[in-house]
Amino acid sequence: MNDYASQARNAISGEPQKVLIVFDSLLGRKASRYFSASEQEQSNILAELDGKGAQYFLGDDQSKYSVHQAYTDALAFLNNDNNSLFDPSNNANVQTFAEAFGNE
Repeated sequence: MNDYASQARNAISGEPQKVLIVFDSLLGRKASRYFSASEQEQSNILAELDGKGAQYFLGDDQSKYSVHQAYTDALAFLNNDNNSLFDPSNNANVQTFAEAFGNE
């Protein structure tokens, strides 16, 4: 029984070895199946993202461009005021629930 519990814990690790972070103003969902797709379909998905002008970061811990670097670059892209993403908040300051509504 203990072996099965260990396998289950290992199977749900929150530390991915590969990531595809996509910023797509056209709200495409095709990239969500990137890692279950064949090599040809993966290539086609990336070509479609390029064609739509989407910004994406493909990190792989077994390559020179790691998951950590993909996260870092994605955050830098989000913090760049020149990105083409829609901001429904009109640059409002981020607040926690407690800051906005008090300690109710």
